[in-house]
Amino acid sequence: MKEKIRAFIAIDLPDEVKEALKRVQEELKKSPVKASWPKVESMHLTVRFIGDIDAGFIEDVTAALEDAACGVGGFELRTDGLGGFPSLDRPRVLWIGIEESPELRLLYEKIEKRLEAIGFERDKKGFHPHITICRIKNPADRRALGRRAGTVKEKTAVAFSVREVILYRSDLKPTGAVHTVLKAVELKG
Repeated sequence: MKEKIRAFIAIDLPDEVKEALKRVQEELKKSPVKASWPKVESMHLTVRFIGDIDAGFIEDVTAALEDAACGVGGFELRTDGLGGFPSLDRPRVLWIGIEESPELRLLYEKIEKRLEAIGFERDKKGFHPHITICRIKNPADRRALGRRAGTVKEKTAVAFSVREVILYRSDLKPTGAVHTVLKAVELKG
């Protein structure tokens, strides 16, 4: 049986962004609800979740990512406010959004096209760039945490530079997901 690897493509976040996210989490944690809080040090901006693939296929995904990174130079992003899926009124997921960026959109489209060329289906959900702050398990807690989120006054707009995109392996553990860099690919405009 071939080894399966759970993989995704993401942009790592600089420390100043992670510090802002930590402050938002601390504010939200003041609400007495049950939620799953990702570790700030492992937070990232997912560009494309790939899922479980055969380990031998990683080289093809890496080549597709390297090809997609050509023609996209480094760019700037900015975080942009707190939101929730499906809505902030009753969120299952709370997140910090990312301001619209033509460069990020181009990178995403190039990655989608290259992955499709090697046999992956296009992402049916579309691309909604965000950084997950927490997941709310109990439906009864969703409204309360959504209300709390509406009162968070922490500064959530932080600009940062993107110079590379990373292929990660994700191993699910009882203590949370462990992400390992498989390949960091420099953006080359």
